[in-house]
Amino acid sequence: MYPLGLDGGRRLVRLVELEESDYRAAGFLDKHHLKQFGAGYWVDWMAVERATEAIPAQCDFIFHIGHVGSTLLSRLLGVNEQVFCLREPEMLRALARSEFAIGDGRVVVDGAPFERISEVFVKLLSRVWRPGQRSLIKTTSFVSDMAPLLMQLSPAAKALLLVASPTQYAATVFRTEIPRDDVRGAARERLARLHMRLPERAWRLDDLSEGQVVAMSWLCGIMALSEIARTFPERASWIDFDAFLQQPEGILAASLSHLRGASSDHEIEQIIRSPDWGRYSKDQRFPFGPDSRRRALTDSLAGNAAEIAMGAAWIEAARRRFAEIDEVLNSVETVYSTA
Repeated sequence: MYPLGLDGGRRLVRLVELEESDYRAAGFLDKHHLKQFGAGYWVDWMAVERATEAIPAQCDFIFHIGHVGSTLLSRLLGVNEQVFCLREPEMLRALARSEFAIGDGRVVVDGAPFERISEVFVKLLSRVWRPGQRSLIKTTSFVSDMAPLLMQLSPAAKALLLVASPTQYAATVFRTEIPRDDVRGAARERLARLHMRLPERAWRLDDLSEGQVVAMSWLCGIMALSEIARTFPERASWIDFDAFLQQPEGILAASLSHLRGASSDHEIEQIIRSPDWGRYSKDQRFPFGPDSRRRALTDSLAGNAAEIAMGAAWIEAARRRFAEIDEVLNSVETVYSTA
């Protein structure tokens, strides 16, 4: 029974029945991608809350800045039998939006504080199919802002922080219309989230070029991930997307080691030889392997050079203006490749 929705006014939780193969196939565990499972069941919040009392909150997370291969990484790590992957659960997205919109003192179910509601859903998402497994939750990018709470609710949680250089990120976004539309659609919210981390509101969205909007979106994500790394230095591990494409075996081995201990060469070979590596991770009907990814990024860098340069200049101006930004960028510039 997968928790797909919450009606706070009626104090009901929406559950749908999924098989293990459904989790494996789904690129996103949200209402749009799970609509074929129907309306499901609406269950009283108190019954769900009581049912989770004996469930330990023990899961791990992939936090990321968006459009940096997090879905692919999740699919590949999920080849390992001990890793049960959930990609972009609907309720974590809803809770993150609620936290951002309502602020301190927020309540999304009458009488139940936000932290308790979050704990119930973290416990539900911690369930696995067999002994020896542990859930790995690949969140939506803006869920990174509530990562400190999620890491506290699962006290032994490990986190993978997936990033790319601003240039590589921009090249990925400009590669096709889908990520460009996503960045445009979320730009106002991302700018607001960035301003929340600064002493003043410094920019108007309407004044930014498309390349600057992409750069701002990258910076918003980096600021959120850096807080996770700073707060949980022993439990968070950075991954550079470009390094992942160049040396997947090493990154996969390091990721599994961080999550659950050392992995064997045979386990890594199984992952590299899996069909996931050669398919488009969000829609596996389409082939899209490492060579295709690299060629697409190279073409995008060349075709969008002017806008990418405007974005890079905007980031440099932002770090000169705000010590908070400069401090974060100084701490993370060794994480990602600038090649």
